[in-house]
Amino acid sequence: MWYVLPSTHDWLLLAALALFLQSLAPNKLAGWGYMVFYLIGSLALNKLGWQDPHYRYGAYPGAPLPPALSGAHGVGWYRLSWGTAAATMITLACMRGPPQPRSVP
Repeated sequence: MWYVLPSTHDWLLLAALALFLQSLAPNKLAGWGYMVFYLIGSLALNKLGWQDPHYRYGAYPGAPLPPALSGAHGVGWYRLSWGTAAATMITLACMRGPPQPRSVP
């Protein structure tokens, strides 16, 4: 339980990003490709030293540790802002939706 609750927020953020990218993609394979590109890109940026949580989606200060154990200040605000971004992406993905069939007069 000590691991599941803090990581649930991170997994929900990742699911929101996957839903948003899939709604932008023209087909399912392209949506998977966008998500693979994000995962590889996040690993590459981490290796290049781009670790600031302001521009890393879903990141917070002290990210390898759970927020309660990281000791960093402002973790709740980072998680709230990324949660708001995820809610916005889900809203935009749902508004876009699948193409609607046209009725012929």
